[in-house]
Amino acid sequence: MNIFLIKKNNSKSTLSQALSQSATIMNVVDSSKFPSSAPFLLTIWNKTNYPDPADDVTMEIVKVTGINGGTFTIERGQEDTIAKAHKKAQAIEMLITAGMVDEAQGFNFLTLTTPTPDGETNDTTVVVSGKTMRNSGTGDAKPSMTIKENIVPSNDITIDGSNPLMYDFSYELALGEGENEIEIICDNGTLAKRTFNYTRASQPVVGDMIVIYPTAQTSVKAGESVTVEVICSGFDTIEYTSSYFDIPNPTTYEPQKEITYNGSGDEQIGVVTLTINAQNSVNGTQTIKNFQVAIDDTVPSCVITIQRNQSGSYENTPYLPIGTHNVKITSNDEIVGTPILSVDKGTLGSWSGTGNTRIATLTLVIGDTLGTGTFSGLSIFNTSDKEGTFITNSTFTFDKTDPIIASIVNDDVD
Repeated sequence: MNIFLIKKNNSKSTLSQALSQSATIMNVVDSSKFPSSAPFLLTIWNKTNYPDPADDVTMEIVKVTGINGGTFTIERGQEDTIAKAHKKAQAIEMLITAGMVDEAQGFNFLTLTTPTPDGETNDTTVVVSGKTMRNSGTGDAKPSMTIKENIVPSNDITIDGSNPLMYDFSYELALGEGENEIEIICDNGTLAKRTFNYTRASQPVVGDMIVIYPTAQTSVKAGESVTVEVICSGFDTIEYTSSYFDIPNPTTYEPQKEITYNGSGDEQIGVVTLTINAQNSVNGTQTIKNFQVAIDDTVPSCVITIQRNQSGSYENTPYLPIGTHNVKITSNDEIVGTPILSVDKGTLGSWSGTGNTRIATLTLVIGDTLGTGTFSGLSIFNTSDKEGTFITNSTFTFDKTDPIIASIVNDDVD
């Protein structure tokens, strides 16, 4: 089916001579209204009798391939019309036909693909391609092309085998951050112009981790939960993994995620690893980070040693005279807070110290006899708030009896 517009421009004239059925030269009365260069299509018909050319069975569409003043070189019977003889003074007009619509689409609706990053972290190289752009030449000729305001490392233009007047192309471009304008120019005019807002490819970001332990703790024991806080961005898939923790919804990102230590409680102490793997499938990049969480499943215990008269070395079970001595608790784990310890002889002062040791004074006074003192009621806590009650060296020997002078012997003989 041919398409004609009711409203037309002024590209119209009439035949100055009759046109035979086989003629390839056509003479017109006024050629000034037509394009100055070929090719273009014209419609010939008896407009006097048929205002609508679709009603005239003798209507013919011809293709003008050459112009010499008022003489046109033509190709007959275009767009499924048949070459016919036409009388002098019949109308010749440039109408919109189906073929012209196809041609207009080829020129005006070029498709450019949106550039996408190639996956490199700081690389701005992208590929922009166009499809079925109309060639202005004939046969397999390729028109000249330029791309404005962009670096063009390489290009590839391919002629469509089914239609040598059409071709596809792709350009590899180096774009900058922000807005980039791509204008493709052919020797028959500007064919496409497009603006892209471009952000370079980047790897997913996995920030530093903050571990929120239970209140007053700096580690966890078996069965306890911690909250890990990590800010991540630029990913479309993420996974949390660790053989030491039970992780709910491990492939779902949460800025704060609660995880539970699944240790067996068998005297484990130290740090264990949590891994976060964030991936960007669009540009094929990923970021993997390992984080450490402190655990402490050790049951704290302690050894007691005493420093006589607050000087010299600490001993396990010394004999103590009256006076003030130092008592030291040495634990197998870091002690948190103040120990609780009782003694049945003497008086314990306040505790001081850090890490796995604490020291307090033990004061013994006159009035007691020889005997044994016993420490009891131990309660200490480690960094995971695990309690210990076991004591080594829980006793000490003391002698507070005042010395008695039994006799004085004078061995001075005159």
